[in-house]
Amino acid sequence: MGRYSRLLDKLLLFLTIVVVVVGTYKRLVIALDGGAGGDYSTHIRAVDELLLGKNPYAWTVASYATLDADPGNKGYAYLPGIMYMNSVLKIASLFFSYSLGINLALPFLMKFPGILATLSVVGFFVVIFYKKDHWALLFSTVLWLFNPYFYIKESLLGYDAVTIALMVWSLFYLAKDEVTSGVLYALSVIFKTFPVILGFIFLLRTKDRIRFILAAAYIFLLVSVPFYTDLETFLKGSVFVHGNRFVQGRPYLYYISYFYHVELFRIISFEFYSIASIVSGWLVAIVLEKLGWIKDKFALAVFPFLTFYLFTPVLNRTYPIWGMPIFLVGTYRLFTGKYRFLFYVLNFGYWVFVCWYLRQWKDGFHIWHPID
Repeated sequence: MGRYSRLLDKLLLFLTIVVVVVGTYKRLVIALDGGAGGDYSTHIRAVDELLLGKNPYAWTVASYATLDADPGNKGYAYLPGIMYMNSVLKIASLFFSYSLGINLALPFLMKFPGILATLSVVGFFVVIFYKKDHWALLFSTVLWLFNPYFYIKESLLGYDAVTIALMVWSLFYLAKDEVTSGVLYALSVIFKTFPVILGFIFLLRTKDRIRFILAAAYIFLLVSVPFYTDLETFLKGSVFVHGNRFVQGRPYLYYISYFYHVELFRIISFEFYSIASIVSGWLVAIVLEKLGWIKDKFALAVFPFLTFYLFTPVLNRTYPIWGMPIFLVGTYRLFTGKYRFLFYVLNFGYWVFVCWYLRQWKDGFHIWHPID
């Protein structure tokens, strides 16, 4: 029995390695053949203006002021993490081209951080599952590397993957190393802001709240240095322009409203759903923490993502992938013993559901403008 078990473990690890190799190879092929992407010009303009000493957020604020008339003309509307990374990649591309004679196309280089981050999440699964459950390691690796967005659309997550990787590792270090956790959490938010969904998980579960907050605040202050002379435009362009957003993509509640004629968005304002998508998760985390029902931090983190997906009025193709690593580890920690099968059933069910949802993306409704 022991020999059989060891052989099975080796087989599972071998299959995991095969999945990683195949998944990485397919991503490299897509990166080489996939072109520049729809937002390439926006990101490059922001990089060029930053390197020339201009404030890229001035264009962002101006473009969002006329968004209703021209929804395709949007400036760079993120915190500066992506812009900084792309600036480094552009300098590297120029260096390789002019100094070494090696032509590394910038669109290809810009896909590399996302590929490395995707593999970093696999590394996260290895740390979580390797010594405990090789079945769970293989299962999680397959569902992550061949997530519904990649499987259906054959596209890369890009900087969403970077944010996800930083988020899960910051949660891993929470209550172990508060400085590292705070730094990684802040870095995740400066790429894309969706880790704020878990904000209260960090504040509730940290062992040293002051150290965590100071570490995160230091990173935020550091990345804001180039914009100290015009903080108002920086904050408007990176954060507050999103306050004027409207229903976008295919949010689940709007799907129900549209296809099943259950009126939701005209009865209750967009602003309610926008706020509820974040605040509801914070409130659920606080209540569950006070009740003491959920002991594990990853299991607790599942619930804010569930309420976010329920209420969010903005749901684009990559959004359902944001919570996948949290769901995988959280449900594994939540369902133990004879209930372990629910880890596999629920996560595979979610994978199938998102595949089904994304397959409809080119059919039916597509929302890009305010509801009348």
